[in-house]
Amino acid sequence: MKKLLSLALTSMLALPLAAFGQGTLKIGTINMDRAFKEYSKTKEAEKKVNDAKDSAKKEFDDRTDSYKKALEEVNNLNKQLESTALSADKKTQLAKDRDDGLRYDGSTVYPPDAALWG
Repeated sequence: MKKLLSLALTSMLALPLAAFGQGTLKIGTINMDRAFKEYSKTKEAEKKVNDAKDSAKKEFDDRTDSYKKALEEVNNLNKQLESTALSADKKTQLAKDRDDGLRYDGSTVYPPDAALWG
């Protein structure tokens, strides 16, 4: 029985090695860059990514413009407050308008309405 088991174990180890030794080893390579470029869904995915990127850039630019406008309005109010021609009551009113005038919606800042300070 031991002879039969050792013969079976030896043949299980030797047969794959013998089969491997008879044939030639072939190795293939794949150009992944070319495969991705030629795959049909790659172009669709690139279009979706570019659309999302363009949308995010537009939203960023809109928020930046809103921020710049709000900052300009605040700076204008600060210049008016520094003016010596205004009365104390008018300066107090402008300071209140400056502080209360900015409106926030999430991360977007909106300038105060022009009617707020006349």
